[in-house]
Amino acid sequence: MAVRYTDAKKIKSASRDFIVRKYKPSLPQILAIFIVILTVNTTCTLMMESKYKSAAFQFIFIAALGVYAIYEIQRSRDMMLATQFQNALFASALTAHCKYCLIVKRDGSVVYIDKEFQLMFPDLRKDSQLTLANMFQQGKVDNDDKEKILAAIACGERDKVIYEIRGPDNRLQKHVMSVEPITTPSGFVMLRSREYVEQRAGEGQEAIAAVAQNPLLNKTAHTLFANIMNRMHVGILITDMSGNIICANPLLEKWLTFRKGEITPPLSFTDIIYRAGEETVTKAPNDYEGEAIFQRKEGGMLTMFIKQKMIQDADDQGLGYVALINNPIDMDIDTKKKLW
Repeated sequence: MAVRYTDAKKIKSASRDFIVRKYKPSLPQILAIFIVILTVNTTCTLMMESKYKSAAFQFIFIAALGVYAIYEIQRSRDMMLATQFQNALFASALTAHCKYCLIVKRDGSVVYIDKEFQLMFPDLRKDSQLTLANMFQQGKVDNDDKEKILAAIACGERDKVIYEIRGPDNRLQKHVMSVEPITTPSGFVMLRSREYVEQRAGEGQEAIAAVAQNPLLNKTAHTLFANIMNRMHVGILITDMSGNIICANPLLEKWLTFRKGEITPPLSFTDIIYRAGEETVTKAPNDYEGEAIFQRKEGGMLTMFIKQKMIQDADDQGLGYVALINNPIDMDIDTKKKLW
């Protein structure tokens, strides 16, 4: 997307609102140019004695206008296509990790709804003017929850509100509404809603504490194990019991187009392994032997042979998983299976 040079001129201005792009020539200038050209064309045509010269001049004049008109129409269509693509791109980014997303004015009128919201409230699309009041009424939102959301919008600061709303299945769902004021242009607020998860923060802290106490994170053990890994022509991946990556050797990083040391927390094995056998990887790791499809950082997939087993402590408690990985592209079938 081209940088708007008019923004740079006002970057130090006290007003940081939306800056309207100035086009040259402006509409009055285009009208003046059109009148001048039309006058010159009419004068030249009347001054020519030969009808053939007059007709040729008119033909050239009309052809030039036609070429200019076709060029401007095509340019407008290209700009419209680029705008539509950017809108689709930004809309997808807005709805990431949330149930639905809205953009509203401070007065409560809705100026943007995403696809998920339309599926959740299909009847609201028929309203001539969509407002938060319509959404609250359709979703059967409690009056206290409505007041909390409206107060957060009026406050003009980032906030989160827990509320209950009825979905398309007529079931009451508990959501968290994130209120995020938009600085440019001013006067608009983005509302992003996701499903409420009980004790989300507490569970996260417990998970962090469990990882911190994991003996697999011992730096001395890593140093000794790294010397062994780097001498083997095998990709090695170590994760905890939840699938969070603890370490990976440089060969595996090279195969997956990561830079050295890039496959580190907070990445998990689901970030690099797309499919194991016929099953899409969406849960914690387990003992597995066979082919798996890995996701490369620079795009594309890579099928490799993997043997993954659990690591246990002296009390037979699981500490994590270690996976030995061979690239079948680089090795023959017999070699790639000699991992353990």
